Amino acid sequence: YGVLRRLRQSRPFRFLTPHLPQVVRKTGLLLATRPVRRHDAATADVVNSLRPVQRQQTEQLSRLLGRAFPEWRTLYGSDSG
Repeated sequence: YGVLRRLRQSRPFRFLTPHLPQVVRKTGLLLATRPVRRHDAATADVVNSLRPVQRQQTEQLSRLLGRAFPEWRTLYGSDSG
């Protein structure tokens, strides 16, 4: 699958893609990608490691814009999604 993914992202393939029949493009997409269901992916470790970085960036943005972002619930640990 890695080879197909790299092929899809190559410049020659991107140039040729519009000229390929739709069925070939769809088949290639099915072979080169794997659907991921959001609820099956473990994200807690990623969220926990990124949250402090995003908080710092958000504090800088808040100072720059003079406003807060309370609607960004995951930033403050109350992810309901």
